[in-house]
Amino acid sequence: MSLFLPRQPLQRLKIHFVGAAGTGMVGLAEWAVRSGHRVSGSDTAPSPRLRRLQALGVKILAEQNGEGLADCDVVIVSSAVPKDNPEVVSAQKFGKKVLSRGKFLAELSRTFLSVGVCGSHGKSTTAALVGAGLREALNPTVYLGAEALHYGSSFHSGDLSGGHNILIAELDESDGSFLHFSPSIAVLTGLSADHAQHYGSEEKLEEAFAAHLSSASQLHPIVVCHEDEQVRQLVQRSGFDTLRYGFSEEADFQATSIKSRANTTEFTLKCREYPDTEVRIPLLGSHNVLNSLAAFAVGKRLGVSPREVARSLLTFQGLKQRMELLFQVRNFSVYLDYAHNPQKIRALLNGLRHCSSAKLICVFEPHRFSRLESMWSEFLECFSSADGVVVLPVFAAGELPQKQRGSEEFCAELKKRKKTSFCLDANNLVNVCLGISDTLQMAGKDFSPQGEHIIVFAGAGRVREFASIFLRQLGVLKRGLGEEESSKP
Repeated sequence: MSLFLPRQPLQRLKIHFVGAAGTGMVGLAEWAVRSGHRVSGSDTAPSPRLRRLQALGVKILAEQNGEGLADCDVVIVSSAVPKDNPEVVSAQKFGKKVLSRGKFLAELSRTFLSVGVCGSHGKSTTAALVGAGLREALNPTVYLGAEALHYGSSFHSGDLSGGHNILIAELDESDGSFLHFSPSIAVLTGLSADHAQHYGSEEKLEEAFAAHLSSASQLHPIVVCHEDEQVRQLVQRSGFDTLRYGFSEEADFQATSIKSRANTTEFTLKCREYPDTEVRIPLLGSHNVLNSLAAFAVGKRLGVSPREVARSLLTFQGLKQRMELLFQVRNFSVYLDYAHNPQKIRALLNGLRHCSSAKLICVFEPHRFSRLESMWSEFLECFSSADGVVVLPVFAAGELPQKQRGSEEFCAELKKRKKTSFCLDANNLVNVCLGISDTLQMAGKDFSPQGEHIIVFAGAGRVREFASIFLRQLGVLKRGLGEEESSKP
């Protein structure tokens, strides 16, 4: 029985999504459709995401010219949409309600007992693992900022019968939109000094996280990663009641005896109130062990035993662009990952290094000049597990390069640390692909071509597109990999 009385659901509305194919938007649009609303949308280019929405009956406008919004009740925009966008201007002219995606997510969540997963890293995978771990027992509704392979979507409509009505939602701190969401149960995966373009300082970022966590229900402790030092400090300063997961004996949910084999990780879960539980997840890396522990902590608050969660996690298939294996033949593997800040990159490379002695080359696309500049030292240190680094031009994400340093300066610093690095000043994708191929051929002089190699593409901009062209250049891919995952949002 839920401790939270659901409010009345939203009335049926005509809703238009500006930038419907964005990572954070497509799941909301699908959710609105499945909730019975009439939905339309627009985006600047065709994509598999738009085709999926069209298959659900969403009317897609080919142009964002501001026409066709007269009969809309609500217009939803992401933080990536400029205020002078013709559709936004038209909506305001017609007196339509214009909501950010964060506010709309909060509205959709009103009728649910909600689990909000936030953090500077790991929140997509953690939210997906929590949803997968509870699927057999509760089948919650799940909203993610990435596509879950076992759903084939970033949204899953769960069981709304039997008094369950539970929502697992990934919350985005990059634009402050998570401040609109007051979860029943809050999960904090980690903290790092990111999103300088929005917050301006690490102190402001931590204040926002504290404000969000303070808005969560007081009837449940906050589920936190005990291995993250900044999380521990924030919890101590704020005096939050917590349920901790991690590797140390202080954690309420502790992972021990961790072993990796093939593309899976096994560990023993220890919790004082339950017998030891053997767990297997189809993911690599200690960071993913931590991510999975959150599912057990949330399960406890919702009355689901560790044994039930562990059994349900066996169905998890991973996320698109989260250590996604694109190609593998004998001793040559190509991965793709969304990692775009130092903590994520370090965890990605450590996870691959831990399970293999292969020569590891990271093809890295920096995301935002402001991020690269504000985390410069951390970025220089995070590639220690890689044998070689290929640095692509910075994906600006709308920023204009000013005095911030870019890829060439970053490569120069890497070379001082005796790390193989290359900067590709490419004007188009073909040149980028040729540059990467040439780089790998040159690397072959240092890394035995007969030995095992892992190539991992990391970034949050056009990196899927780069990986697709690279594989076509190698002759192992006839068609593209689909749209890349746009970071914001």
